[in-house]
Amino acid sequence: MPESDLDLLNRFYQEGDADAIEEFISRNRKEAWRYAQVFTDSDLAEDIVQVALVRLMNANPTNDKVSNAKAWLRAIVHSVAVDQIRADSMRADRESGAVVDLNLMQRDMDLESDAMRTQLIGVLRDEIGQLAPQFREPLIQRYFTGLSYKEIAKTLNLKTSTVSTRLARGLHQLTLVLSQKGLIELSATTNSNPRQPQEGTNMTKLSAKTIEANRHLAERWNNLWAVSNQGLGRFTSIQNEDGTTSITWREDCPVGKSRGLLTEFPDHAEEKTWIESTIQFTDAATLDWSSLVSERGRIVDSSVTSCEKYEIVPAGETLSVSLNDHPNGTIHLNASGPIITNPLLPILVREHGQDSTAQWPARLIGLMPEESREAADSDWAMVAVFGRYAGQIGKPMSRGHLYEFGSESTVHMEITILINSGRELTGCFWEEEGFAVVGDEESARTAYLATQS
Repeated sequence: MPESDLDLLNRFYQEGDADAIEEFISRNRKEAWRYAQVFTDSDLAEDIVQVALVRLMNANPTNDKVSNAKAWLRAIVHSVAVDQIRADSMRADRESGAVVDLNLMQRDMDLESDAMRTQLIGVLRDEIGQLAPQFREPLIQRYFTGLSYKEIAKTLNLKTSTVSTRLARGLHQLTLVLSQKGLIELSATTNSNPRQPQEGTNMTKLSAKTIEANRHLAERWNNLWAVSNQGLGRFTSIQNEDGTTSITWREDCPVGKSRGLLTEFPDHAEEKTWIESTIQFTDAATLDWSSLVSERGRIVDSSVTSCEKYEIVPAGETLSVSLNDHPNGTIHLNASGPIITNPLLPILVREHGQDSTAQWPARLIGLMPEESREAADSDWAMVAVFGRYAGQIGKPMSRGHLYEFGSESTVHMEITILINSGRELTGCFWEEEGFAVVGDEESARTAYLATQS
């Protein structure tokens, strides 16, 4: 029986066996090339694979061992591709000498004062350069080169409606940044969020330091697309007018007849399940929050067949739970540490410090099995655990970071966070499950189709 890819890779790392790595590359080179094409054309994909294979052979996993050969190779290809895309984008920005059309942008952003013009030019250039490529490119073509929506759509090979949506989102992000810099004042509807406190709700006013930390939290978690072999997900975030930050995780997974349609995206599927969780953080440093909404359901033939919407709000030593706007009991808090749900666990481990000598408490909350709900105060339960940073899994680019969760004596769960050289999240994996983070919508959708083939 031939050796598995995992055995070959670990034999190379542990024994330096050249035959083992040659066989591993022979088996997986074509798949690596297909994955690289998610990010670029076929010619550049070959260059990416070449660099990735060199990194693969020069990598130094913890204890000279990896736990998932396919994920390890894809992570390295992904890292090389992201580095290449970033380099190309920076070069393109340097070569652009066009002047921004502030008259047009002022109208679309509802700016109020002509006196801002000279101050805005430098800020806009800097901030547009910080946007994700899918928002930056339409903005540059619209306001720096003066192209129409149809011309942008043709240039970027997009639908006109997609161009319109991306311009609106890009302008919204710029508006928020400019308001935070004191250059414009937000209108009442600019930063609306359904999870913001209602008028009259008493909330402690946040300090300037906390508001700034919350802003950085929102920036790190905005518009991250996530691809798994089950579905297509996305993190989005926004900083609210009260200084809090709301982060949403949404994943759609096709089921039934839709599962067999490889060209159908999960969010477009006739039959699918979804989960969406939104958490409103009041303090990025401690990950304290004021509201968590979790919605999950199923759609068959475009009709919702089931839907559960839970809202969880801290109330002293308990969490108050409602289901579809009706009371659903309480969760008793008999431990300490940040409180989080499984879908939002990447936020907890990504934001926590990487101190291998520290063990920190955490509280995981989640839905109980249906057979256990009747006898409980709520459909939800809490498990008190200790988390710890278990060290770097391997190179290149210091990508793999392992976290363990369990009791003081037993590890129950291992989570791997992948981070690129720019300290950006690129993946999160629970044992054999998890997702890879993709920088833009088109690449995410292409990557999803690649996982189904």
